Amino acid sequence: MDPKEVQVKILLAGNPLKYACKQLGVSSMVYSNYSEVFDVSLEEVVHYVRQNGFPTGTFLTRNSYFDGIRFYEENGKWYFYYQERGTVTGEMEFDTFEEALEPITRIVLRMSGTGLY
Repeated sequence: MDPKEVQVKILLAGNPLKYACKQLGVSSMVYSNYSEVFDVSLEEVVHYVRQNGFPTGTFLTRNSYFDGIRFYEENGKWYFYYQERGTVTGEMEFDTFEEALEPITRIVLRMSGTGLY
């Protein structure tokens, strides 16, 4: 598997902290920067998602009982929001997956906690 593909999957649905610590041989990222490990661009991540979709486990379904990010298609529209303890925030609606692709990818990458994008 291409190292960039591994990086994309980890940034979208993995554990960037654990991966970065392992790659750098450190126990924490206090004195390190994620850019020392992850060298994929936002454009490369968006391209990956366009070709392959988001990795399984990135989003919850609309009717899930668990807290987290929801992104789903219903009646030809795409919906996105975050739900925690029954409170819904960040609701967005898109006409197409392509229209939703970059903004949703940016949000997911921000939520990875790496500060890369």
